[in-house]
Amino acid sequence: MVWKLHKLMAVIVFRCALLSTFSQEAFYQLDEQVDKLNRLKRIVRYVRQYYSLHPNFAKHTYGSLENYLERHISEQDWILLNQLHLVEPLRVPLHHKPVLDIA
Repeated sequence: MVWKLHKLMAVIVFRCALLSTFSQEAFYQLDEQVDKLNRLKRIVRYVRQYYSLHPNFAKHTYGSLENYLERHISEQDWILLNQLHLVEPLRVPLHHKPVLDIA
């Protein structure tokens, strides 16, 4: 996940460079991209904090990285992660009965 976040940050930095070089009237777009870059930096910091925890403690306390991030990052950052499809929505496991029960 950290690699994906760094890749997105590189894309955003490239967009900022293009906007500042070729578009003189795109200051609001540039501000949006810088804001998104700062949000991704915060998210990377929390991902690294999660990975620095003892694995058993992290799994017992939070269950998964997604649960940890949902509890610790701001609502706007969580929305950004969902928009970028970097986290999967929490699913309730389905318990199916076997279709063919040959007795």
